[in-house]
Amino acid sequence: MIEKHVKKTGVVIVTRSGSTRCPGKVLRALGGRPVVQWVIEAAQAAALVDHVVLAAPRHDARLEEFEELAHATGVDLWLRPNEDDVLRDFYQVAQGCDYDPVVRVFGDSPFTSPWVIDACIALYRTGCDYCTNAPNFQDRGFPRGLDTEVFSFAVLEWMHRNLTPERTPYGRYTPDYREHATMYIRENPGFFKTKLLRVELNQTRLCIDTEDDWEKISGLVGMLGGEPTWWDAMRVLEAHPELAIHEGRERQPSGEVDKEE
Repeated sequence: MIEKHVKKTGVVIVTRSGSTRCPGKVLRALGGRPVVQWVIEAAQAAALVDHVVLAAPRHDARLEEFEELAHATGVDLWLRPNEDDVLRDFYQVAQGCDYDPVVRVFGDSPFTSPWVIDACIALYRTGCDYCTNAPNFQDRGFPRGLDTEVFSFAVLEWMHRNLTPERTPYGRYTPDYREHATMYIRENPGFFKTKLLRVELNQTRLCIDTEDDWEKISGLVGMLGGEPTWWDAMRVLEAHPELAIHEGRERQPSGEVDKEE
């Protein structure tokens, strides 16, 4: 009997140490461990995830720290050749690791939730090309910092091969399609079968983009202690609104400002 080959459901965390507004944020110690380690552990805790990859630039000044972190957490480290082509990074990781579907979470979001990851994967498995809980800035129910995307390898491959200056169909080409990986799907939802995981919560942000974000998230984690979940964070923020980071400008999903994933 020939065994049927089964693809893996894989999480890719594309990251780097550089950031102009909050340098080294993903490697800063938060609650005793690096911010991106929170994200790795959340991905590992998701029941529907088979494999996790941390993707860091080959020439990152702090590559050794990413190597040590990957070893300590038991994830594979993928070396990125070019920080600006995140779409290629996702394609190469997914192809090399045999992922289908591919799950995207963000390295600057310490409250990334295993529950949200599993819920997005489960919804994706009901039949679609792309599933997310954060389609754009204006239409989100979850706090920013829980952003999760799940998409098929077929769609990823199509974008990698077609979103180039010579080939981009149905509209203009922009380098942002390469840098932000899934922007084309969000700008052209009618071309794909998409599903949205929806709740109605407030617009508090639980990711780290600036030094002010860092101070507030650090204070929040200090008050929570232990292994806090995003529900714990939301409960504390209700009692301490001064720690809340509210959305105040339009931008890409968490991790996509400052070329930071």
